[in-house]
Amino acid sequence: MPKFTSSEKENIRETLLLEGEKLFAKYGLKKVSVDELCKSASIAKGSFYNFYINKEELYMDIIAKKQLELWEELDKFTLENSNIEPRLLIKKVFLKYIQFAEESEILKQVESGAIDYLYRKIPQEIIEEKNSKESGYGLSFSDFGVKFRAEVNIIARALEELFKISVNLSETDPENKDEIMNILIEGFVIRTVY
Repeated sequence: MPKFTSSEKENIRETLLLEGEKLFAKYGLKKVSVDELCKSASIAKGSFYNFYINKEELYMDIIAKKQLELWEELDKFTLENSNIEPRLLIKKVFLKYIQFAEESEILKQVESGAIDYLYRKIPQEIIEEKNSKESGYGLSFSDFGVKFRAEVNIIARALEELFKISVNLSETDPENKDEIMNILIEGFVIRTVY
């Protein structure tokens, strides 16, 4: 196994993330091979395994990176709109979340079943380690006067389901999607925000 400097490791990891995202977004998780990832990143197959146990772990890191970008974008958006009424703020933040997620081909794939596949392919301890690193991002909405009637995990799951509906509507009813999503999010906000 070749020895890499810390700078080389970082460059290879970033290249794998970037090239992996392109390939996975274009072909999907199941259709991309480790050989294709290595060719795209210009590394030997043995070198790949210095970084990841399999392509699914790389995919999981790409998703985590995209989610971090999403949270950072939402933090920025929330701060820029922090002077508006809490319910309207949450509605705008949720609409922004859906817009950002829909613009990412790889995040749309996650909602279409890739997570179940990942959980079968990656050891539980690695999943738990990666999930613990992902938690804790994002601003606290309570700092902006927002109070939810439900637990944060329920709010997050509801938002994930709204995103799934939005992705589905993009395919099945694109001409009415925005109006339908506006109604659903408005109802969600009324039901969950004080």
